[in-house]
Amino acid sequence: MTVAIKKPAEDIPDDEWNALSLSDQAFLEFIYEVFDYFDEVVRQKLGWKPEQIQINQGKNNIVLAFNHDQKRYLFRVPKYGRQQLQRYMRAAQLLEDQPFFSERIYIDGNCMIETYAPGVTLNQDAPSGAYIALAKALNLMHQQKGQGFGGLRVGTTGHDDSVFDHYLPMMTERIEDLKQLFPNQAVSLDAVFELWQQKLNSISSPLCLCHGDLWSDNVLYDKDTDHLTIIDWDSCGIYHREKDLHFLLSDDVPSANKDLFFQHYDTEPDWQLMSWYRVTMNVLYFKADRGSHLQTAVNHFFEQMKTEERLVIDSDTI
Repeated sequence: MTVAIKKPAEDIPDDEWNALSLSDQAFLEFIYEVFDYFDEVVRQKLGWKPEQIQINQGKNNIVLAFNHDQKRYLFRVPKYGRQQLQRYMRAAQLLEDQPFFSERIYIDGNCMIETYAPGVTLNQDAPSGAYIALAKALNLMHQQKGQGFGGLRVGTTGHDDSVFDHYLPMMTERIEDLKQLFPNQAVSLDAVFELWQQKLNSISSPLCLCHGDLWSDNVLYDKDTDHLTIIDWDSCGIYHREKDLHFLLSDDVPSANKDLFFQHYDTEPDWQLMSWYRVTMNVLYFKADRGSHLQTAVNHFFEQMKTEERLVIDSDTI
């Protein structure tokens, strides 16, 4: 039975509220809860007087940016439960002394407050110094070896026993889903899955501490201070270093900056494994508007694995 959601505030007109879907009503109710908890923590518990409050929706968090005592802070509330904060705390235990990790001000089971990190993301206009700084930061993080695989459980131990346990069941299911969505590409999808398993069985790259969800928007660089900050540590865990590096394969990253990064990164990566991770992420998190991303990732993997097979996705079939 569908249960109606009560309006979170009386100033929302009835007709506007009723026109929302149940999922939109639930999300708006969540936003109001976030503001209520912000008031409870920031104003009541900490006794701060926040100013210039701005709300943003990230992939995994609702973020309220605000000023207090001439400093900027971020109030983060996880979308998917307190396990996100638990993973952040485990990452902080290992990395909070590193210069690329934001200063933590407050954390409880529902939210966290950290200092605001100035700078620009690694977009196409990012200065070359950002890629040098990122390479140096990852050198520090990736030197921490780990065991197990996946999100942090205790210390530098991953939650799963192996990369097989972590990815193989999900990939098997998602490849079948894609074959249903693109039946005329079933042969190519079977081919990429066969090569994917071939690479899975031959991985030799060591396991280490990784960010786990590194991409351009999770890296901030302040060119005035030459300071780099890595944010959003919800996926921090034990993986192969190539999981943190595969975003550099994107055409959005200028070739000169890629070269500069790898000149300052201490270890030669497994390029096939970088491409393998790129395919893995594009398959597992495929969305209808990202068909071209999947095609690019798969075909690059085919090239790395020395095969003439190619995937061709017709956007009209999505």
